[in-house]
Amino acid sequence: MKIVKSILIFAFTLVAAPSYSSEYVVEARKTGDSGKAMSFAPRYLKVEVGDTVTFKPSDACHNAESFFSPTEEASFKTTHGEVTSIKMSQEGVYLYKCTPHLTRDMVGIIQVSSSGKEQEASTAQKGVKEMISMMERRRDYSNK
Repeated sequence: MKIVKSILIFAFTLVAAPSYSSEYVVEARKTGDSGKAMSFAPRYLKVEVGDTVTFKPSDACHNAESFFSPTEEASFKTTHGEVTSIKMSQEGVYLYKCTPHLTRDMVGIIQVSSSGKEQEASTAQKGVKEMISMMERRRDYSNK
């Protein structure tokens, strides 16, 4: 009987233990704090495994879609115009974009814990910057 009581007390403390995860909000805006059109605020976020990131679009034209993540299973894509919460369950670096506004450099970074993959993410982000620059040059050329 004493063993059963000890097991029940232990099980109860596990269930009743407080959760120390945090919640963060990333807003998808038409205009950022710096005046830059089409931006996420904040653009960079450092969180821990188990934390929740809520993407909050300012209107129906924004979403968030990862294009670099620790694994395929950790990737995410939110629906345009809908507030969506993502529980960050894997350590690593996530680069994400607003799909229709990628050419406007509407991208963000989430670092989950100390991942050690910052260099890999930086390389991926540079590739995206080069692609955005190329698209802007094409758009400028076609407007002439």
